[in-house]
Amino acid sequence: MNNTKNVKRTTPDNAGVDKNPGQAALDAKLAAEAIAAKAREREAEEQNARWSGKVWRASVAELKVVLTRAEEGGRTPLLLDHTEHKAVDSFYSYQMAQVIEGKKLVMQGRTAEGLAQVMEESRQLLVRAMERGFTLYLRMTNCAADIIKSYKDESSLPVEVWDRQEVAEVVGKNIFEVPDSKLKQVMRTEECDGMDFFPVHKEFRVVVCSHFEEHDYQEFLAHALPLEKMQPIVIT
Repeated sequence: MNNTKNVKRTTPDNAGVDKNPGQAALDAKLAAEAIAAKAREREAEEQNARWSGKVWRASVAELKVVLTRAEEGGRTPLLLDHTEHKAVDSFYSYQMAQVIEGKKLVMQGRTAEGLAQVMEESRQLLVRAMERGFTLYLRMTNCAADIIKSYKDESSLPVEVWDRQEVAEVVGKNIFEVPDSKLKQVMRTEECDGMDFFPVHKEFRVVVCSHFEEHDYQEFLAHALPLEKMQPIVIT
């Protein structure tokens, strides 16, 4: 006589049952989205840590994003290019940027005639950048062109150009309808068809780039740039 008791085995309800292919695909998609969202969250936290304090740090790949972040804070980006081959200058050489050469200001500005010429050239670059939505790019390299004193002129290159808050006031607007804006003084009658109408392109921005090291830039640029209006960003 077999005294073995009958044992009822229980198994999970879904054991041995294949998922519906559509459900499996949906689960995989949701899992991948959750992983990606977590990665973006970690990246944002890491960026916020680097993009805070007196001097920020960013890679060349983050350039466009970090520029916007600085401008949203009311600061003109001051890029300290620490890349091996000066990638920031290379980047802007392909961006239709209107480049003011700091060394040219210094060298050509040694005489009254040369100064008048280089300031007019700078004015034209500024007007073109405002009109077409280009970046006005001050390329300082390793010089300290004094744009707040020696190379400042209300009718060609006013110091307000280097103040993001002043620039933001005219972006996307008719410059002549912005009360108290100093930037309208750079305009010439022939550049606005004799009318008080000159719309500043919404993409217009101002960027300054220097090759000085982080520990040197303040010493050399404190009397050349309005550093209090700028956000230093080390680019690596």
